[in-house]
Amino acid sequence: MGVPAPPEAREIPGSVSCRVCAQPAPLFFSKLILGRRKVGYYKCPACGHVQTETPYWLQEAYQNTNFQSDVGMAGRSIWTAQTTTALAYRLGIGPAEPCLDWGAGTGLLVRLCRDDGLNFFYDDPFAENVFARGFERKESGLPPAWACVTAFEVAEHLPDPLKNFGDLFQLSPRHLLFSTLLYQDQAPDWWYFVDNGQHVAFYTRRSLELIARHYGYHLASNDCDLHLFSREKVSDRLLKSCHKSREKLARRYRKKHGSRLLKDFEHITRQLQVKAQD
Repeated sequence: MGVPAPPEAREIPGSVSCRVCAQPAPLFFSKLILGRRKVGYYKCPACGHVQTETPYWLQEAYQNTNFQSDVGMAGRSIWTAQTTTALAYRLGIGPAEPCLDWGAGTGLLVRLCRDDGLNFFYDDPFAENVFARGFERKESGLPPAWACVTAFEVAEHLPDPLKNFGDLFQLSPRHLLFSTLLYQDQAPDWWYFVDNGQHVAFYTRRSLELIARHYGYHLASNDCDLHLFSREKVSDRLLKSCHKSREKLARRYRKKHGSRLLKDFEHITRQLQVKAQD
């Protein structure tokens, strides 16, 4: 076995500019990540947002990503898909309206949402599409405007949130549904400040409101882990009810509109036949 690299010797900045509201953010605490890099975490007194210093280590943090330890991935995909379908039911998003999962990973959420009747597509250039092949955004032929874009387990990984959310808003979504745990004065030993260096942004409700307002959207939140940017005002209560009653509402959507399973099977079969003839 190789000898572990010694901790990195470097000076940590005493303050940085908040990457949400641009106000000076003083050092909150520092910790060792990736076993050797001492990194500063900064708390903005204006919007409450917590962030690492500029994350120069991201390539290293993701080069050996192993999903084997993420035992909650399947269950998380199920509840997020049900919540998405429930929200579509409550907001009146029809089965023909295009929706997109950004940072879709294995594509399991896309498949589950299509099973419930939603017209969902896949977008993730850094992952292998396992469950939604044939329904990638680049092959959809759809215009760049979406009824709903989802981005689960994404926001805490964004190195420059105001700019990075702007990339999502360029998709012109009517609604943007995403998850991230809110920072609510947790101590530096909060588990969300993970040691693998991948979580670099920790939002407050205030910082999310600033991002929404910057791009002309409204925020709804369950004040925990589920949030919605919307062009129209949506109440916190509606979002919370979609989360709480997600199974029931998802069943209603599927009963009303029907599953896309058979149509998708026929679509994939035709694709395979065309490829076999080439």
